[in-house]
Amino acid sequence: MEHPSYTQLQQENDLLRQQLVDLQRRVDTRTRDLEAAIRRVNRLLTGIVALEEMASALLQTGPATTDQLPELLRQLGLLLNAKGCVLQLVTHNDELKLEALVGFGDAFRHAFETRPMKPGYGPDGLVVKYRQIVVISNVFTDERYLWKDLAEKEGYKAVIGAPLLSQGKLIGIVQLYYAGELTVDEDEYRILRIATNQVGSAIHSHQLYRYLAEEKAKLEHTYRELVELDELKTDFLSTVTHELRTPLTSIKAFVEILMANPQETPENRADFLQIIRQETDRLTALVNDLLDLSKITAGKMTWNKELVSIPTLIEGAVTVIRPLSDSKNITLDIQISDDLPGTFADKNRLIQVLTNLLSNAIKFTEPGGRIRVRAYQTVDVQGLGDREDHYDKRIVISVIDDGIGIPPPYRTAIFEKFKQVKEHINDRVQGTGLGLPICKEIVEHHGGHIWVESEEGKGSTFSFTLPILTQLDETPTEPDSGVYEMITPVIQNRPVENCTVLVADDEPNVRRFMVHVLRQHGYHCLEAENGTHCLELARQHQPHLIVLDVLMPGQNGFDVAAELKQDDSTAHIPILITSIVQDYTRAFHIGVEGYLTKPISYQDLIQWVYRLTQLQQDSTP
Repeated sequence: MEHPSYTQLQQENDLLRQQLVDLQRRVDTRTRDLEAAIRRVNRLLTGIVALEEMASALLQTGPATTDQLPELLRQLGLLLNAKGCVLQLVTHNDELKLEALVGFGDAFRHAFETRPMKPGYGPDGLVVKYRQIVVISNVFTDERYLWKDLAEKEGYKAVIGAPLLSQGKLIGIVQLYYAGELTVDEDEYRILRIATNQVGSAIHSHQLYRYLAEEKAKLEHTYRELVELDELKTDFLSTVTHELRTPLTSIKAFVEILMANPQETPENRADFLQIIRQETDRLTALVNDLLDLSKITAGKMTWNKELVSIPTLIEGAVTVIRPLSDSKNITLDIQISDDLPGTFADKNRLIQVLTNLLSNAIKFTEPGGRIRVRAYQTVDVQGLGDREDHYDKRIVISVIDDGIGIPPPYRTAIFEKFKQVKEHINDRVQGTGLGLPICKEIVEHHGGHIWVESEEGKGSTFSFTLPILTQLDETPTEPDSGVYEMITPVIQNRPVENCTVLVADDEPNVRRFMVHVLRQHGYHCLEAENGTHCLELARQHQPHLIVLDVLMPGQNGFDVAAELKQDDSTAHIPILITSIVQDYTRAFHIGVEGYLTKPISYQDLIQWVYRLTQLQQDSTP
């Protein structure tokens, strides 16, 4: 066997040594690669841990944590070596809203907010369309990227768009911007998915937390409002009880005096009866306010609109209030602009508004003071703001007093239902505080606005507006004879001879009052305590007029009236409805000739009965 030569051994040894050197070099290279990979993995793990900590912090804090979103975005950018990052969230309208931005200035933000997203283009449009990670390696060569001018200005060349998903639903988009071209391997995709999933879950949970916190705050606010409203209603009921008892106490006391002392002097009797009348009027006004409030709350207020002259309106209110102003020696100064146009409105309701404002002004004005009423036309009115409607101009009516004024905190509250502020102004003032809220409802129903300007110690100015219609949507028709008679009854007190009036009311005392008054004026009377009895008497006796209550047990007054008008034997008999409920429309659709709202005054009853019995006799062949 031939042994290798020294030369051969030397060559083999050199080859082996070279192989060992190459192996060591490869081992060193692999070691460095592994160390770099370990460092990269550690860095990624550190970043993911940091993201997780930020996400946890976001979950554990309240709705004010929106400020933490930029920091969360910054951590994501550091983790993935991005130049800048953008976070967009999906709104309740399914639109993308810029929520946070890091690495860019105001110019980029402005451009980002003003340039619309186009589905299928750009990182946001592509993510919205495909619901997956999108990589645009070079924005200058990729046709899917449209904002090349912005990229050149801001110095980025590549962008990644990643969806933020929660339970399969897109809740937002993260965009990562890079200075150079970009390639993303599978590991980087995996890390990106993990990171964006963390961010998406954190943001979704935060949104849910914020939503629950906001709903809780709303519920707490609603609860506080309900508690406050309950307290206000309790105070209101207490005030109403007091206001009811006060006139009732006076009425009861003076009635007992008169009953116990039949021989009381005529002067005292007259004084006592005047007090009873005043307290009755006060009680009636309170009940009317309560009824108006009830109808306003239920949306059942009845409106009877017509063309109204402003001077006539003011004259009507001043006539009502004049005795009160004269009793305090208060001067009423009326200033009405020349050629002031009218308006289409419920005259009686507007007189109610103006009467209430004048009454309040008199209450707060010292004896010997002065109250001004101004009416003029304007275009620009304080308080209307930029509201647009089909009215070109407006009428303004103001009541100006030199009373004690109203403190600023109460200038809005006085128009709110149940809110009592009078005790802060003057403990001596009577009332429930319902007048101004009712005025507000009436004025706003007419398309107007009511407000107050006041200075403590110097007086107040209450003003309200009424529209001047440039073009009526519907031309007002002439009211039928029944409605017209209801609005303007003829004032007479001469009885019609041999007239029989059927009075139907379930309240014995009310029937007794009406029958007594009518008999004093020469009318023959029949009485019915319910609807069935009324129908029987009407068919049997054929009266000249039926005075009919609405709220009776069994068959109500409207049903009775309808049956009477459908019966040929009774259809010709005029009917005068009496009720606490104002339902003129229903009454006149039935064919009722007159309508009186309770409580009924002596004079109103006589006027109506005379007018309708005369009408019936005139129409009889």
